[in-house]
Amino acid sequence: MNDQAKTNGKMSLALAGGIGIVGVLLGVLVSHLLTLQQSHRAKVPTGITNAAPTHWKAIINRDSSSGSCTQFAGRDFGSVVTYSYPVLAKGGDSIVWRGEIDGHPDPDNKVKVHVEFPPGQSPFAGYKFDEDHDSGSVRDSAGYGDYPFATLPAVKVSVDGVACSSFSDPGVHIDQ
Repeated sequence: MNDQAKTNGKMSLALAGGIGIVGVLLGVLVSHLLTLQQSHRAKVPTGITNAAPTHWKAIINRDSSSGSCTQFAGRDFGSVVTYSYPVLAKGGDSIVWRGEIDGHPDPDNKVKVHVEFPPGQSPFAGYKFDEDHDSGSVRDSAGYGDYPFATLPAVKVSVDGVACSSFSDPGVHIDQ
C-alpha cells in the first residue's frame, strides 16, 4: 500500500506540472494575441475628420491635337497621378489647379487654367477658380459624392484660353 501511495503522489505531481505548463503556454498565447491586437489597432487610421487637411495640387492637361483634357492630382505638383475625381474631405481639404499643354510642365506658370463648377453646385464657397488660386476649404454643408465641372453646352474648363473639347469625369469627389 505504501508503494501505491507513492505512485499516486507522483502521478498527482506530474499532472499538476502538466497543468501548470499548459496554463503558462495559454497565458503566453493570450498575451501575444492581445499584443497583436493592440499593434493592429494602432495602425488603423482614426478617420478623415482627425486627419490633417490636404492641400491638393491638380494639373489640367490639354492635348493640343484633340482639345481633350485630363486632370492629374496629388499632394504636390511634382508627383501628381491621374484622378478623374480627386478625393477631398471636409474639415480643411482644398485644391489648386494649374494648366499644362501636351504634358509639358510650364516652369514659369504662364499656361493659364480656368475651372468652373455649375453655380450652386460647388463643394467650395466659390465656384470659379483660376490658376494658383486656392479653392478654400470644402464647405461643411457639402454632401458626399462627385462634383463635376460645368460641362456642355457651355464648357467652363479652359487651358491657355482654349476650352476643353472633352473631359471624362472632371471635377472632385467629397468624402465623408
